[in-house]
Amino acid sequence: MNNIYSRVFSAIIVIFSIYSFLNASIDYSYDYSVYMYYTESAFLLDISYLNRSVVSYLPFPYVLVPPYATFEYGYVALTMFLGYLGLSVQAAYAAIGTASIAARAVVMDKAKAGVIFNFLITVCYITLFEANAIRVGVASSVCLFALLFLQKERYVAAMAFAALSFLFHVQSAIYVFTFLMGMGIYIGTLTRPYL
Repeated sequence: MNNIYSRVFSAIIVIFSIYSFLNASIDYSYDYSVYMYYTESAFLLDISYLNRSVVSYLPFPYVLVPPYATFEYGYVALTMFLGYLGLSVQAAYAAIGTASIAARAVVMDKAKAGVIFNFLITVCYITLFEANAIRVGVASSVCLFALLFLQKERYVAAMAFAALSFLFHVQSAIYVFTFLMGMGIYIGTLTRPYL
């Protein structure tokens, strides 16, 4: 029965987020217009620029997006890819935000968080992250996948997702550091139960 609620909840969230992102106006959120402007700028970049700018301008994982903003490599690459697919700026933002929200809902469901808790977390995250700071939203969704894999004791996948989160927002490096410490302590207690 819970599975039916989860699927209905996920469908409602996806429909709501696509609708709200595609119908957003400039006053949608504090950073929305900035993201629209720089997403359009990223659409004009090519792969060679993306790779050169990491080396030439700033330390990894930032990329300079003209005229003067820096964004993480993974976010710029994803945005460029969506532009190559022919999506509009607003549709690319909607795709990234909706994918992040849907991924978070799936992870919460797989972690057996419960439909009500999943709903509350999703509403909170939509307003805090995808609407205002989409890169942090994507990074946190990727981090949740790392936690899910850690829970299932799939350590390589957990590490891969933890590292991937760093490509979408540099502040997730704090998470990756604490994740590595926690994983080391967790694995250490499995091998040395007397600790």
